[in-house]
Amino acid sequence: MPQHNDESACIAATLRFFRALDARDHAACIAAFAPGGVWHRQGQALDTPEAMMASLEKRPTGRVTAHLLNNLIAESSGPERITVRFLLSAYDGPANEDGSAATARFAGVLDATDEYRRTAEGWRLAVKSTRPVFKGA
Repeated sequence: MPQHNDESACIAATLRFFRALDARDHAACIAAFAPGGVWHRQGQALDTPEAMMASLEKRPTGRVTAHLLNNLIAESSGPERITVRFLLSAYDGPANEDGSAATARFAGVLDATDEYRRTAEGWRLAVKSTRPVFKGA
């Protein structure tokens, strides 16, 4: 049962990461990584909190995003490692000044992998990566 709990914790961490990303809580996204963790994002290997923050800060402030995860599966990949695999559908659009719902643009579907490592603070991302499956419109 402990392994099941660890797998569930890693799936929850992946869901929290994307919730934070869509909420523009960049600090929470970066805090999800273990020391030395690497985020393969938009063709770059971001391997420091500073590089991750610089990349996130380039996101347009007037853009709304929604990352939808499905087909999640977690499996042990070693005594202190768990891998979460999932499909990630991304949508974005310009924010409306009146706070009404944005018009969504389908940005694509990615095959994603989050590799977690157990740390003193709990499960943290060691490697986060994606591979395109479908391009957006």
